Amino acid sequence: MSEKYKILLVDNRQDFLDVCLPRMEENNFLVDSANSYNEALQKAEKFRPDIVITALMLEHFDSGFV
Repeated sequence: MSEKYKILLVDNRQDFLDVCLPRMEENNFLVDSANSYNEALQKAEKFRPDIVITALMLEHFDSGFV
């Protein structure tokens, strides 16, 4: 893979992020993470990810619709 794809991981469970983030980096992805909906929006604007992987139920934003 010549181009590194950008992934934004969004989950309020830090233990999940701590496991997933290094695994994705080991597989040649550029990865950033966020713990909340608001943080994810801010990071998405700056990081411009190719894909966002998110939990459906986040604190303060639990409608189930992303």
